[in-house]
Amino acid sequence: MSAHTYTPGSPAADAVRVTREGVGLTQAEAAAVVYVNLRTWQKWEGGERTMLPAVWELFLLKTGDLTLTL
Repeated sequence: MSAHTYTPGSPAADAVRVTREGVGLTQAEAAAVVYVNLRTWQKWEGGERTMLPAVWELFLLKTGDLTLTL
């Protein structure tokens, strides 16, 4: 696992893919973590759509891949 320091904003498509792979999830599993369908996740990873910052933060929190610095 490679913990991310949270930076507000939408992640780049590559960051979505690399992070998912880093926590060992399939696209379908990652989609389920944040309550979206597989196609939506695929669009985020493919750069067709931008993931909302709140969804990105939720994914990082739920997968334990987030380091918060307050």
